[in-house]
Amino acid sequence: MNVLCDLISFQSGYSGGGEYTKTICKEIITSKSAVVYGLFDSEKYIHSEYLLFIKEYPIQVIDIRKTPLSNIIRKYSIERIFIGVQSLLNQYDFKNVSCKMIVTVHDLRNHDIILNNIRGRLIYRSGLKAKLKQFVSRVYPTLTYKWAFSSLDINLLKKENVYITTVSNYSKAAIQYYYPQLGDKDIPVYYPPLKTIKKDRNNKDYVENKVLRKLVWDRKKYFLLVSGGVPEKNIDLFLRVFNRLSEIYPSYFCVVTGLSLKSDKDNILFLDYLSSSDLEYAYAHATIFVYPTYQEGFGYPPLEAMKYGVPCCISNVTSLPEIYGDSVVYFSPFYEADLFEKILYILEHFDLYRSRSLLRYEELLVSLNKSLFKIVDYILTV
Repeated sequence: MNVLCDLISFQSGYSGGGEYTKTICKEIITSKSAVVYGLFDSEKYIHSEYLLFIKEYPIQVIDIRKTPLSNIIRKYSIERIFIGVQSLLNQYDFKNVSCKMIVTVHDLRNHDIILNNIRGRLIYRSGLKAKLKQFVSRVYPTLTYKWAFSSLDINLLKKENVYITTVSNYSKAAIQYYYPQLGDKDIPVYYPPLKTIKKDRNNKDYVENKVLRKLVWDRKKYFLLVSGGVPEKNIDLFLRVFNRLSEIYPSYFCVVTGLSLKSDKDNILFLDYLSSSDLEYAYAHATIFVYPTYQEGFGYPPLEAMKYGVPCCISNVTSLPEIYGDSVVYFSPFYEADLFEKILYILEHFDLYRSRSLLRYEELLVSLNKSLFKIVDYILTV
């Protein structure tokens, strides 16, 4: 069997969907159950991590810019295509593909954000295009609704040779709700495979980011937030609450990754994008992990913190209660006072939620690793 795997989803650098795709591609290759070809895009940025992947797994890679997909399928006798992130469907022409396509739809973020009138709440710090979208969503909501539904090619997904998978029961329900045209099409749920890299908290490895290194080596306590540059992560809610928390806990710091800003306060640190090693270090030494997100298809970041026993305070929306059960403290991403109350609560019950974090991580570790084998089997046998 010849399988064409999507490498485009992770060729440009780190993302949740990219890591998901990379892990599954690795498993398909190492299973030796198929001859694997890789699909990449020469016009997109190529990250060093992608080059390392190609070096470790020397499969034949094919440039989608040089050869039409229909020709690739015919030339290499491709029987199945695995697409790890659904957004690729809108970037390239898959309409004439006749072989089996297995596509993972991670979430319907645009639908949830726009149709629930959340876009007007988002804070865009940069990017004229993003700010224009926000303006249009406020002034012309009907146009915005149409844009949300144009982000997924429903006519393609309805085809008999296209098989949809997703990463949570919430995402499955969202697909069925927003797209009744799919009828009774089967949509199996496979939780995304877990990255099991874990650092020794007591080992002072080399840390590239000097600010993070000093913070940890000085044994400072800090609240950690990630992906600060993504408006949907809603970090400004916590930044406002932190001003009040600082009056009660003046020794605590707030650390935000993924956002390059100058802070006018010594106890708020913006660390821009950290290397994967430094990000692990930040997770490992956090006091509390805070996740005020508006929407998730699965919601991976809390799990990254939980493997170090870090108590988590997270939004009570979309997929998160399904994934994390009673192992975390929930709050509404719309109410500052609710988040303030829950932070005080988790600090008062710190040891309880530290133990719950570790327990839930071990439970999910088993479940997510089983999911990896299940989805690979589905891709190869459906």
